Amino acid sequence: MGPMMSGACRPGRTRRSESSVYYETMVRPHPTGKMEAEVGSTMNLEIQTRRVNAKTAVIAIAGEMDVYTTPQVKDTFLDLLEKGYSHLIVDLRRAEYLDSTALGVLVGTLKRVRERGGELRLVAPPPKIRRLLEITRLINVFSIDASEQEATAHLAQEERDAE
Repeated sequence: MGPMMSGACRPGRTRRSESSVYYETMVRPHPTGKMEAEVGSTMNLEIQTRRVNAKTAVIAIAGEMDVYTTPQVKDTFLDLLEKGYSHLIVDLRRAEYLDSTALGVLVGTLKRVRERGGELRLVAPPPKIRRLLEITRLINVFSIDASEQEATAHLAQEERDAE
């Protein structure tokens, strides 16, 4: 371990704006096995939420969801469910990486949403994340749309079909 590593990671920093939350984690494992602090880079995660209607919210994720940042994403999901949103659209177009912790939060959130009679839809996962979903067979569990508009249209159709 390099000089910055003393066995514990520094806590991430949080900045909030009106509809976005930015998380910066200074030390984390890098796919090469080295710690990123040793390489001298930092990791960022941006979470943006937007209301579509009284039942639907969009959560846009940019960056990497890993063991350090996924708790913030989970808190965002839980907060939206507590506010009464039953349909969540998770926009992954700008997501760069998901680890097993992130997959667990997505599956857990899907379960919570369905318990409320809602739906969780993923939008445009990049090829690497789509491949992860295929390998884990979660591609068969999640509804995946090419765009936010497509996800919104599917939810609207499901609402009409339920009536």
